[in-house]
Amino acid sequence: MDSILKELFNGEIFPAEHTAPVDQKNRKTVCQIFDIMDLLHKQLSPEQYKKLEDLMDLNADNSYTENYQMFSYGFNLGALLIIEIFTGKNDMLGRQ
Repeated sequence: MDSILKELFNGEIFPAEHTAPVDQKNRKTVCQIFDIMDLLHKQLSPEQYKKLEDLMDLNADNSYTENYQMFSYGFNLGALLIIEIFTGKNDMLGRQ
């Protein structure tokens, strides 16, 4: 097994593939979304439904961006925490 850093660099580790929510509340929400989308598919014209799909795609893109930003911030914060632990310094974020 290579180092985690090397696997991450080589694209062998892809965190987004391993972060699917598995709790019951999320599964219920996903089912509700599919049910509503199915209902709207039957009720809306093809043009209206296409607009809804476009909206859902935009929302998914926005969620991806927000999730990436939160992941990145958390990752950086974790790295700073490790640096602080190993150096004994507590001013890495500009605080004393």
